[in-house]
Amino acid sequence: MENLNKLVRKSHGLRCLGGAVLKYCYVALGAAECAYDFGAHAWDYAASEFIVREAGGVTKIHQEVFLIL
Repeated sequence: MENLNKLVRKSHGLRCLGGAVLKYCYVALGAAECAYDFGAHAWDYAASEFIVREAGGVTKIHQEVFLIL
């Protein structure tokens, strides 16, 4: 949570969206710059990861935190 707080302080805003896939589709579309998830399981973001990578985005999983840029 500390890292999320640091990110929020440096950003222009934070939007919380429902549904695991929706926020990542916004990144793939270019409507959002990044998406951050923690505590998600592989089945929560597998489709999202594919969609974002096909759109040219980057995905990162580190210590159960899923980040898409």
